[in-house]
Amino acid sequence: MAEGGPLSAEVPVERTDLVSQDMNLIADLLGRLYVEHAALFRCEDPARAYGEVRSATVSGLTAGLLRYGGFEYDAALEAVEAPTAVAVTHGSGTITAAREEHCFARGGAFMVPADLPSAALQLDAGYELLRVPWPVAGSLAEERTSLPAADLRFEAMAPVSAWRPGWPAGRYRARSAATTTPPRWDTCGRSGWSARTPNCGTRIRPPG
Repeated sequence: MAEGGPLSAEVPVERTDLVSQDMNLIADLLGRLYVEHAALFRCEDPARAYGEVRSATVSGLTAGLLRYGGFEYDAALEAVEAPTAVAVTHGSGTITAAREEHCFARGGAFMVPADLPSAALQLDAGYELLRVPWPVAGSLAEERTSLPAADLRFEAMAPVSAWRPGWPAGRYRARSAATTTPPRWDTCGRSGWSARTPNCGTRIRPPG
């Protein structure tokens, strides 16, 4: 830019907003925005079904608000393309990948597996979501933990610190690929989640 030229404050933002009772339309949009998946719905009263998707993307960083009201939403998910952290604002459910099963309810948080397919069972659920591009996640890891960006791995879906309002769905444990420390697995019985999540312990087979 030439010296003395005007500074541009404009940053391109891609926004998507949808409010609908069409569950298939919601699933199709989520597949295009976040992760490809096969969806299965259960709804006792279609007139009470309510879906809302609000998403904004800037330079590859995506923040979203999702709400599935009045119906159960099961999904067989492909691996996500970038680290994706989720804070639960409504409802309950489980997400399963390989040998790990994480049960969640309102006030909880988890990370969608980035290197494995997974299966999610959701009941009247709502989320705040943040997806961070791998180069940004790698740079933060190098800056804050001295881990080489190329060796960044996430050990588990559950955060190692509690989610609080204003935090990006808690903090997650990362490690180098050369680290031999075994993964930490969270269990469904922790903090009474079994009582709050009736689907806990029910599995559907992930894709692949």
